[in-house]
Amino acid sequence: MRRRFYISLLVALGAGVGGAVAAFAFFSTSATTAQMASASYLTPPAVATATAASSTTVTVAVTTGTTAPAATGYLVYPHNSTSGPACTITGATGTCTISGISAGSTTSYDVYSTFAAWTSAAAAVVTATTPPAKPTAVTLLGSGTGQAYVNAGNMSAVEIDVALPATSTTADTIHLTVSDGTTTVTPTVRAASAGSGVVAFTGVNLSTLGDGALTLASWSTNAGGSSVNTSGSSFKDVSAPAPTVTTPISTSSTPTFTGTGGTRSADATHTADAGSVTVKVYLGTNQAGSPVQTLTAVVGSGGAWSVAASGALTSGQQYTVVASQSDTAGNTGSSNPTTFTAGPLPPVALKLVNTSGGDLSASGYVEMIDANGTPVANTTGATITVTVSGGALGGHATVHIKSGDTLSEQYTVYLPLGNPISATATYNGQTLHT
Repeated sequence: MRRRFYISLLVALGAGVGGAVAAFAFFSTSATTAQMASASYLTPPAVATATAASSTTVTVAVTTGTTAPAATGYLVYPHNSTSGPACTITGATGTCTISGISAGSTTSYDVYSTFAAWTSAAAAVVTATTPPAKPTAVTLLGSGTGQAYVNAGNMSAVEIDVALPATSTTADTIHLTVSDGTTTVTPTVRAASAGSGVVAFTGVNLSTLGDGALTLASWSTNAGGSSVNTSGSSFKDVSAPAPTVTTPISTSSTPTFTGTGGTRSADATHTADAGSVTVKVYLGTNQAGSPVQTLTAVVGSGGAWSVAASGALTSGQQYTVVASQSDTAGNTGSSNPTTFTAGPLPPVALKLVNTSGGDLSASGYVEMIDANGTPVANTTGATITVTVSGGALGGHATVHIKSGDTLSEQYTVYLPLGNPISATATYNGQTLHT
């Protein structure tokens, strides 16, 4: 026969939590011997933990009870609050999750044991600090939502901006890495701002990274741990195009400039060269001051380019021309400065030319030349007088140079063989001699 004890209990009740009652847990109804043996003072859980599950949630876990009778559940309240449990655990062990916590905040909870209608008078107090929310974006300065570049001009001191969420606090620390897949640059950490904003990592030296795609990563940390990474991208290219300039023909006041430009297409480690070059013409023998002309020339498929001066240059004046070309990453390469003299130069002398060799014969001619020995076209209707010593022509021959004639620097002079010959001409009031 199973023995049953009937006991009339005098129960000492104490203050509870949230309407629960703490007591020496002798039942007020009948109980078996086994039940009576297990009825004892209900204590707080021996092992209770609070862990930040994310930046806005905390998980409270109980892994074991302490004394008989084993707790059949647990009530989790905000510390020192009786407004209602934040979450409830059913069973001798288990977990429950509390959501809606501010990112990065430290929160404490009181964990009470429950058994039947009883709740422990004391609680296990647990505390958790949630990690901060992750940054919202990480970008190279000036990139906006698109692709930004590291180039030869900025690679030693770029700025990388990390955008923070509204839940950011000054207790958070912001981390940043930049990697080319082999080498990683880790700038010094920065303190976060309170609320949304931007933390600027300035003067970041990326010169040790290789050309090509770069991965940016940023995250926040605090006493509660680390946020998830926020990633961004960039591209490094430090190789500029190398355009050239061919010396322009100096016998025109509106010379045509020619040269070569880069034709590289984008690849894994480089951006594309621009499809045109910028040509600047400076007055004098260097690049001092502002250019007198700025021209644009399209680079052909083979790299050649050509562009005429936009207006007449001053004849006889020295000029310096430079071509530059950029690429998508913002690198700019320039040609060596090329100095030339604008033409036409004024004639300074006459030249007797024999096209058949030996003494001047019927195949010879007279031309005007400039200081460089370059033939100069006649533009003022000058007349050249050719003088010989003796001969069938009576000692001289006169040749008129036609104005505007495209071959005006060459005029045939029919002269006898073996006679000394000289020539003179008047050009704009100037006497020219051979």
